[in-house]
Amino acid sequence: MISQYENLARFYDVLNDGADYDSYFDFIDSAARELVPHKGGEALSLFDLGCGTGELSLRFARAGYRVCAADLSEEMLTEASSKCMTLGNPVTFTHQDMRSFSVCAKQDVIISCFDCVNYLTVSDDVLHTFERVADALSDDGIFIFDINTPYKYRHVYGDNTFVLDHDNVYCIWQNDYHESSKMCYFELTFFAGQDGHIRRFDESQKQRCWSCEFIERKLAEAGLDIVRKCLDEDVLDFIEKESLKYYYIVRKKH
Repeated sequence: MISQYENLARFYDVLNDGADYDSYFDFIDSAARELVPHKGGEALSLFDLGCGTGELSLRFARAGYRVCAADLSEEMLTEASSKCMTLGNPVTFTHQDMRSFSVCAKQDVIISCFDCVNYLTVSDDVLHTFERVADALSDDGIFIFDINTPYKYRHVYGDNTFVLDHDNVYCIWQNDYHESSKMCYFELTFFAGQDGHIRRFDESQKQRCWSCEFIERKLAEAGLDIVRKCLDEDVLDFIEKESLKYYYIVRKKH
């Protein structure tokens, strides 16, 4: 898999400033406190798979979790690491692929947020990722992740074009969704000020719309049971008329 954030990484936080990180953190933290046994008062371990620029990783570190994080994009990891430099409880960031990641110790909580699973566009890659998660979880651990809904691909992304204009960054975002293959292609063009000049950067990305039936079948094949399945209204403060994501909480079969 090729990293799709070579150019976007430097602009990601500016363009994604509307993301509800705090509500997502509260949802995961609440689930962890409810579902994962705390042994002897020791802080829970958490692995952020597809951590991006580290916004969630840092929130969990500040809350006292023992946090490790991984991403395929070295550029995203650079952005994340720079945020961590002044944090008293540091995060360990590693350059790893979701399909083959490893951890030094079994994890109490593994998260993979903001449609990371949709970037896995081959069915076997989804299974391999879930198998790696099952292997990395502690016996009482939980895995929390989300996927985009079909509604989002058909009616939000679709064949639409968006223009984003934030803090000296101008982005044209063009989408091309194919219902037959469930593939969605993104073409992004950035114009940003640098050294007194306006520079252009281009990037292509792709995702696949996975059905809940497919995801749930692959979870079962990987030895993971669904504890809870949620919609936006269960997680976020601000929601649209239609949910744009499904959220899963799963754990190992016993």
